[in-house]
Amino acid sequence: VIRAFAVYKCSENISIEKLQKLETLNKTHKPHISDYINWLRSNELTDEIKSQKEYSYHIDKLLFATGKTIKFRKKRA
Repeated sequence: VIRAFAVYKCSENISIEKLQKLETLNKTHKPHISDYINWLRSNELTDEIKSQKEYSYHIDKLLFATGKTIKFRKKRA
């Protein structure tokens, strides 16, 4: 989820390739996590989306699938 969100909000100082290789989150990723939480609560998401039951769950599912898709995978031998 955080990988996909970070790529979505990627700025020039963050390498997309670095995010693709991300395996686990650590202290250096706290800004991404905070940004994601703030984004879920922000006015960037429409009231129509926010009015849906468990909207954050569905957004998480979409971002999780996207994050798995963009994740760097090692080639099989």
